[in-house]
Amino acid sequence: MMILNLLKKFVPNPILLKTQLFVRYAPRDLLDKILGETEPLIPPRRKIFIGGPEFRQIGDEFFGYFRRYGEIQPHHRILDIGCGIGRMSRPFVPFLDPARGSFEGFDIDQSGIKWCQEHYRQYPHFRFQRADIYNKFYNPAGRVQADQFTFPYPDASFDFAFATSVFTHMPSKATARYLRETARVLVPGGRALMTAFVWNPESQALVRQGRAKLPFREHGDLIVIDPNIPEDAIAIRQGDWDDAVRAAGLMPVGEVMWGSWCGRENFTSFQDMALLRKPA
Repeated sequence: MMILNLLKKFVPNPILLKTQLFVRYAPRDLLDKILGETEPLIPPRRKIFIGGPEFRQIGDEFFGYFRRYGEIQPHHRILDIGCGIGRMSRPFVPFLDPARGSFEGFDIDQSGIKWCQEHYRQYPHFRFQRADIYNKFYNPAGRVQADQFTFPYPDASFDFAFATSVFTHMPSKATARYLRETARVLVPGGRALMTAFVWNPESQALVRQGRAKLPFREHGDLIVIDPNIPEDAIAIRQGDWDDAVRAAGLMPVGEVMWGSWCGRENFTSFQDMALLRKPA
């Protein structure tokens, strides 16, 4: 434990995280390769730096939400905000029409973007790019603040956009900026599906009762798990979320689909999900 604490103090978190993944999963990755149990669009376990090893299951789960709530079509232009290492992009490959549909993704992690660029080469309608955005946990050397970042796409470029496990690592000011940018790049009538940890009386009470899987606590203006690295996981007050959605010019479609993260017995997924629409 003492050695781990020293490493956390002196080694950047991204390096420490990926070293831990390598040590834990490299032997199993080697066995998969020997047995021929690898797939071209599923990274080896040691490279999956967020979301755990359930890469396929989570991607398929959310693709179902995208079809049901986002009403995606094969000719649509899709934006993955914070695409990571392609967990959500894989199910779109057989779905999108290569001649009319397209998929764009950006992320702050260089290794994830590089992996996607290399493994999606045979799908030219899938494009991925790095955004050098500061994040104390995932990209501590980033040059651009998230609350000042402009998505690298023209206005009205996409029919559907989504952000999974992105706002869960961002303070409310940055979340508000990303929602405004989402509205800008959506076509009129376009939809967006976003996940977050929404802090309201119900989730707050469940956390206090010790029923939550994530032990959030208030720390100044933030609601976090680790005050030393707030971006590891951040919850957003429901009032701040509602204000940011409204200021972005987006409209909620139905109610928030609540998650199980805080110990709810009735839920849709692990994180809370909000379906939004840009007015036509």
